[in-house]
Amino acid sequence: MTKPLPLWSRNFEASSNTNPEVESALSAAAGIALTLGLEMEKHEAREWLDQGCESCRANWLQGRRDALKQVETLIDRHTTLWRCVACDAFWEENERFAAEMDRIDAEKIYGISLK
Repeated sequence: MTKPLPLWSRNFEASSNTNPEVESALSAAAGIALTLGLEMEKHEAREWLDQGCESCRANWLQGRRDALKQVETLIDRHTTLWRCVACDAFWEENERFAAEMDRIDAEKIYGISLK
């Protein structure tokens, strides 16, 4: 029996939905809502094991942050950007889950330069 994917790893498409509230909720559930006046972009959902490294994934699963360094917080998005000290992956944590984020997307959304 195949185990269903967690909600955060599914790729939600709101292509035919014109209701902005529903479209926003679906995008947020998939971790791809780009607010702050930026254009919404579609991103492929990635499997959990394809994100970050074993160290940072273990931190998220165990509720720890010792392998992660807090980079920035956006109160209006209810998100925090973290960086793994082991693999340098960027993670965006919202109220329900965390997912790895591309550096370029992180720079656009958080308005900071990341090296």
